[in-house]
Amino acid sequence: MVRYSAFLLCILVFLSFSCKQKQRLSESKEKEQKSNKLTDQERRKLDFEFFTASKEKILGNYLIANAHYKECLKIDPNHAASLYEIAGINYMLGNVSEALIYSNKSAQLDPKNQWYQLLLATVYSKAGDFSSATKVLKELSKTYPHNMEYVLELASAYTQAGNYKEALKEYETIEKEMGMMEEISLERNRILLTMGDVSGAIQELNKLISINPEEPKYYGMLAELYQSQGNDKEAMNTYNKLAKISPNNPTLSVSLSNYYKTKGENQKAHEEMLKAFKSLDLSIDVKVQILLDYYVLSEKDEDAKKEAYELLELLVKIHPENAKSHSIYGDFLSRDKKIKEAKSEYKKAAELDKSKYIIWNQLMFLDSELKDYEAMKEESEKAIELFPNQAIFYFFNGFANIQLNKFDEAIKSLSTGKEFVFENHALLGQFYANLGDVYHRTKNYAMSDSSYNEALKINPKDTYVLNNYSYYLSLREDNLDKAEEMSKLSNELEPNSASFADTYGWILYKQGKYEKAKEWINKAIEFGGNENDVILEHYGDILYKLNQQSKAIEYWQKASNFGDGSEFLKKKIEEKKLIE
Repeated sequence: MVRYSAFLLCILVFLSFSCKQKQRLSESKEKEQKSNKLTDQERRKLDFEFFTASKEKILGNYLIANAHYKECLKIDPNHAASLYEIAGINYMLGNVSEALIYSNKSAQLDPKNQWYQLLLATVYSKAGDFSSATKVLKELSKTYPHNMEYVLELASAYTQAGNYKEALKEYETIEKEMGMMEEISLERNRILLTMGDVSGAIQELNKLISINPEEPKYYGMLAELYQSQGNDKEAMNTYNKLAKISPNNPTLSVSLSNYYKTKGENQKAHEEMLKAFKSLDLSIDVKVQILLDYYVLSEKDEDAKKEAYELLELLVKIHPENAKSHSIYGDFLSRDKKIKEAKSEYKKAAELDKSKYIIWNQLMFLDSELKDYEAMKEESEKAIELFPNQAIFYFFNGFANIQLNKFDEAIKSLSTGKEFVFENHALLGQFYANLGDVYHRTKNYAMSDSSYNEALKINPKDTYVLNNYSYYLSLREDNLDKAEEMSKLSNELEPNSASFADTYGWILYKQGKYEKAKEWINKAIEFGGNENDVILEHYGDILYKLNQQSKAIEYWQKASNFGDGSEFLKKKIEEKKLIE
């Protein structure tokens, strides 16, 4: 049994226009012809405009129809049918205040026209004026006492207005007229619970069970209601009745699991949930929703986490060909830093359902954590084919190609992808930052500088860009004052960074400020750069400039122990002198 809402009723009114049109027009025209003295020419023009408007409305050209209906009102301001149609169009387009003005006027001009009154009540409800809506609907239900649609809408309006007693009376009228119906009874149950009348709500559910004793959901609702009131005995009695009529019902197992959990009987609760998850009759969507509850619960509760993983294993076993089972399993594994296992599940999910953007997105992030740039390149290419307008996949593709030294491909992806970024300044900034990096790698310094400048326009405090841009300027010995300014800011924003301190020290070195440069490279070593070949080699270069040759050679040798260093490192050590 379908319960008609106020919105649905309005749609029904709209859709019924074509089949009821002649009836309404004949009613209203008869009145209008008596009350309005129009010339024959005006009458013909009015009929033409109304016919044109109605045709445009049927074709879905609502704004054009609205304009023609308004032309009718220029000829006859009291043309109720046009007022009604304008109200209906405005209601449908969401212009509630306009709809209220026109529907009020049409209803006043023809108070006995049920369609005009019904639309007025619907608009009042939409506007939140339930008191006025109930007045109109009350008159309608009096005029048409056997039309249960009006009584149903009146009951709904009373409920929305918070007048629950009157709503219950109207639902009672419907039951007397049409017999007991599930939707009506469940609505009465909801209202009774809202009023705090638990015994009335229990009685309503028992009535439903008496009419349809084979329907499991009524027993479940009743048991949960008893349980919420602390009446565990009656709750269990009801569950036992449900077990007799539907012994293999997975919903019963879910309900019993929740029941046992509230009683602190966690083992029994888990056993019932396992039983539910083994059933194909419990939809995967319900299972996923249950696991989402476990996701929050299991974050800090090891027992709940163990239970969740048992359920997840069952889920993928029972629903191996459903992407949702692998996707949520991947969510848990990813959260628990089981990155390889998480990627395996997401990959299965993507194979089973290629249309889910979020799955591909998760795959990219996991590739990043695993530093698996070959996989990131391959998977981002597939994602771009599936989602050609999603900027993030171009970004991942560009980033992967940079890591794989495929700079031309990186530039192509990043340049294309940034055009698809809308209202995401952080992402756009990352596109420009990476373009700055890759253009530097290809020695296109003009484009590199331009890209970094664009990134800094978006976020002037992006420490990554400030550091890289300033360091690359120092390597080129270009615009060192700007480089010093940017590097200084990056260190202020993110102090104690070995990399940032090294950059600042190196810029000072390039400016010939060797003592100050030594101070900052010392900081870089203290901040964790004591095993970084680049930082150690820089320190050696500065020491050499300060005439500490033996100490410089010592640090060059340390740099060689931890990495390859610059192209000149080996020669510096062999010749025991600074080579630039």
